[in-house]
Amino acid sequence: MPTGPGATTSGWKYAGHAVREPELVRDLYAVAAEEWFARGRDKHYALVPATDPELVDAWFRLSFGAQHAAAIQETPESTSASPDGRRRPARGGG
Repeated sequence: MPTGPGATTSGWKYAGHAVREPELVRDLYAVAAEEWFARGRDKHYALVPATDPELVDAWFRLSFGAQHAAAIQETPESTSASPDGRRRPARGGG
């Protein structure tokens, strides 16, 4: 995220703040956004855990939308190799 006097983006990252009530998050964002906008920071984003549907809904009601999804998946340890002893490259499913 760009920072400094010329920056126009403001981000509010969920991790690390103590607010758990979705409506309070909305109220706090409204206060912060007013100040950010007054300083010319008119592009905002929020990183919200998809595991909290009420919080996701609160941000949607602030007119934020879904742009990215990050995920983690465990992969099994593989011992298989191609006949010439080299590992095979991963291939997409489907």
